[in-house]
Amino acid sequence: MVKKKAVKRTTRRAPKESKSEGVDTSTGPQLLLGNMPPVKDLIYHLETIAGWQAKAKTAKGRVTDAKKKAREVGVDLNAIAQAMGFERMDPLELATQLRQLQVLMAERGLPVQMSLYEPKYGTVDEQAAAEGAAAGKAGRTPDGARWPEGAPGFVAYMRAWNDEQGVLAKKLGKGDTDS
Repeated sequence: MVKKKAVKRTTRRAPKESKSEGVDTSTGPQLLLGNMPPVKDLIYHLETIAGWQAKAKTAKGRVTDAKKKAREVGVDLNAIAQAMGFERMDPLELATQLRQLQVLMAERGLPVQMSLYEPKYGTVDEQAAAEGAAAGKAGRTPDGARWPEGAPGFVAYMRAWNDEQGVLAKKLGKGDTDS
């Protein structure tokens, strides 16, 4: 047997008196429609919404114009959309996705190959430490890192990961992590 939801019954409240510019808005249509906000609130929100809709139309038109100009000079709009998506991604997830894409492109023998260059790190240890710190700060486990035990950069990765895990634990109130 299916139970029916209880319907909450409300009582009608008397309309509030409004004294905006000497016009009594508590009678007339309000009595027919039940509880209504003051007329000045209705008008304010109508104007606000209409204003934002007009701005949205203008913005949409400007975006359309910008895309048209980009196409005219040979810009690939899919590349723009991907780059904007990359900006919203976690840096480690982005690097992993691009590395895997790089391997898949090579394995499938695609005519275009890509090379990843991460110029902000000078050495393998600096790269590993940066990735370890980011993973530790994000609360990830070191499993699945591209710096497995014995690989160059493993020690730097784990040291940075441990340091950030300690900072994270203190922030979360876990106390000392050296025990």
